[in-house]
Amino acid sequence: MSAVRVARVHDPVGARPGRRFLVDLRRWSGHDVGRWPEFRRRYLADLEAAPDAVRPLLDAAREGDVVLLHAAGDTEHNHAVVLREHLLATLGDG
Repeated sequence: MSAVRVARVHDPVGARPGRRFLVDLRRWSGHDVGRWPEFRRRYLADLEAAPDAVRPLLDAAREGDVVLLHAAGDTEHNHAVVLREHLLATLGDG
């Protein structure tokens, strides 16, 4: 299976292969870790309700490695982490 990784947009590209996609910065959580569980729940529901929105990412991941680029300072609690989780779960079902 292809790898789906998350990286900060400002990080050096390095030797990590894959098509790179700048993903939408979701701001509802206000970068407040206390709001993380609710943000994650809401974003996953949004992603599940809009399969066409993630189809290009899924297609790319089926063809090879993908890197989801984000600008969030918190590398563990951000929209790209949730998007990766959703993509991997969806790819696992297929």
